[in-house]
Amino acid sequence: VIAYLVDMRQGEFAIRESLGAPPATIIGLTLKQGLWIWLAGTAFGIACAWWFIKILELRLYGIHPPTPAVYVLPTLAVGWVVFCACGIPALHLRHLALSRVLRS
Repeated sequence: VIAYLVDMRQGEFAIRESLGAPPATIIGLTLKQGLWIWLAGTAFGIACAWWFIKILELRLYGIHPPTPAVYVLPTLAVGWVVFCACGIPALHLRHLALSRVLRS
């Protein structure tokens, strides 16, 4: 999804770079977009997991809430995957031919 969104915004990134934006700013925009998606998914996922555990505690005997590591470790693992998924298209933008993108 991020690669598709970056591809859709190539013209914008080319204009930003031609106006003098450093490559780090363009990479930061791409990473920030993925970070917002990851944060929204993390918040929703943790809220749903907490709600589901509360329902299980009421219905089943002997169910206890999991330790924080159960929430933190998968969140960090998915965060690493999101960072890599955003970083690859962002690094691809560094080798973007400005003249080709601006002409199309």
